[in-house]
Amino acid sequence: MRYNVRKLSELPYHLIESRMIAELRTHVLFNYEWLHSKLAASSLPDVLADFQMATTAFGHSAKVGLQHIHQTLRVRFPVDKLNQWSFEPLCAVIYKLAPP
Repeated sequence: MRYNVRKLSELPYHLIESRMIAELRTHVLFNYEWLHSKLAASSLPDVLADFQMATTAFGHSAKVGLQHIHQTLRVRFPVDKLNQWSFEPLCAVIYKLAPP
């Protein structure tokens, strides 16, 4: 399968910079298919960077859930052990932790 790596890497940045918080949450950060594609095409540090960029850019009310998921991912899926897990459980964790 081929992935649009440019879209996967640049869309989160552009949604954050344009302050499109709802779209970022719905279509990127809490979207199982998006996360699955991003992890398949890139890496966990790239996904963590998207969450970090979002938590840094937005105010407290927009950060709900983002910091919690970011910290959970860093603890549950340490980057130094990337070869010991697959990205399906990672996507499932994000999906279950996503706020309603």
